[in-house]
Amino acid sequence: YVATNGDDANPGSRDRPWSSPGYGSRQLAPGDTLIILGGRYVLSEYDADIITPPSGAAEAWVTIRGEAGNRPQLVGRDNLATAIDLSGVQYVRIENLEITHDDTAVGEAQWFREGVEILGAPAAHIILQDLYIHHVDEFGMNIQDADDLQILNSRIEYAGFGALGGPAGENGGWRNVTIRG
Repeated sequence: YVATNGDDANPGSRDRPWSSPGYGSRQLAPGDTLIILGGRYVLSEYDADIITPPSGAAEAWVTIRGEAGNRPQLVGRDNLATAIDLSGVQYVRIENLEITHDDTAVGEAQWFREGVEILGAPAAHIILQDLYIHHVDEFGMNIQDADDLQILNSRIEYAGFGALGGPAGENGGWRNVTIRG
């Protein structure tokens, strides 16, 4: 678990949660689920604040989800590259998160590039569900090479470069991609 009143020195339990979604994501193993409790999480430090989960396995997905009924808000600032980096991972599910810029920042500190990124290394078997990505300066999702990617019941708006896009693929590009709802 991650909570706004947590501490990264905690064990990550419901009673003693971590404080940083980025830190929590790095503690996961195949089959684990990280629940980010409702609240506002400021992301500004590359790469400590970026959610970067490990790969799961076909029978043991890694899941990161926002608390049911209390969707957490991940707010980026200080020209942070992305909120979630899924480059090179497989069997990962991300659900029920809001990703946007920090509307309390001023000047250049309010810049925040992308919601989700898959660049440089291909990803496969990824489910992105019930995400709300808005007010980012580049792509909502910047994807280069992905196979078996599902983007479900998500809303992406007010993205400077567009909702979905990315550079030319180097390992097959986008394959078996479903965008629904």
